[in-house]
Amino acid sequence: MTRTAIALAAALATLALPAAAQSVNEVRRANGLAPLERIDKLDRAAARQAAAMRKAGAISHTGADGSSFSARLRAVGCSGGAENVAMGDFGGEAGVVAGWMDSPPHRKNLLTQGLESYGIAQDGRYWALVLGRGC
Repeated sequence: MTRTAIALAAALATLALPAAAQSVNEVRRANGLAPLERIDKLDRAAARQAAAMRKAGAISHTGADGSSFSARLRAVGCSGGAENVAMGDFGGEAGVVAGWMDSPPHRKNLLTQGLESYGIAQDGRYWALVLGRGC
């Protein structure tokens, strides 16, 4: 796949997901945590991961180029964070966030203190949420 095609796939995967955006911050507020700012560079990072998973046909925290999540996070200028990924039909954006809240490790990521920003993307049945700090 060419860089242009990858960039286009990433751009298409980042189309507005307002229900998920609300849900991320709704679950944080409901648990006494500050809301996060949705930022473009984390939307793009999430979109690249969602596209990579769709292309591979499997969920993974490894990037298309073999990079680790922490390496990809540093590459976009963040000092720390977490990533949630999923595959499936969740009935919409709010559904995938609800699914993550029902999974202890994913719930822990969503409710981590000290996070400041996030990005979320869907590509077909594949979802990625990138949570960051120091971005």
